[in-house]
Amino acid sequence: MTDILLSQTEVFEMLHQTQALREGHFALPCGEHARYFIQMPLALRHYRITKVLCVGLSRLFRGCREVATTLPHCSVIAPPSGGIPVAFGVGEALQAEQIFWAEQDGGGYRFRQYMEVKKGGKCILVDDVLRTGQTLRAMMDLILGAGGDIIAAGVLVDQRMRELELGDIPFFSLIQIQADRYQPDACPLCQAEIPLDEVREWI
Repeated sequence: MTDILLSQTEVFEMLHQTQALREGHFALPCGEHARYFIQMPLALRHYRITKVLCVGLSRLFRGCREVATTLPHCSVIAPPSGGIPVAFGVGEALQAEQIFWAEQDGGGYRFRQYMEVKKGGKCILVDDVLRTGQTLRAMMDLILGAGGDIIAAGVLVDQRMRELELGDIPFFSLIQIQADRYQPDACPLCQAEIPLDEVREWI
């Protein structure tokens, strides 16, 4: 790749190549229909592609003043499980001091004992994909509740389904993919008689 920053076209091609991104007519477990089905682990199982994507996201972070003035004295933090390879890839590219993740605890998240964010610690929050924003919001609350300072947040794929309030925290993504969802009785894909595929995982 000759460009310093990845283009959305390059990212789209990598996701399509690995079948992490499929375009068609999908019936989701929630009952809605969608044009795109995204399953990021299919891309992140490929080391080379994972490295390219994570380096691409790290370059966006490096262009952020809040991050550039802090490096390498920061931590890269992710939720389980899709965010973990992203945290390691971005952390390695930024040469961050620490890389760690939260664990699921009932309906929320927690840090493992002796692996907590230190008060005043500079943190970069990452994940593989943004959809509803619930996971990102829960991770922000966890970090801020521990006294950490979130200097930036980012995901590989932004497919948000609603607005997400991040305050003054800089946010980055490699690609934005519109999250069109339809009720079956108002689905233009059904009306166009495009064959329907059922999927077993949430997107």
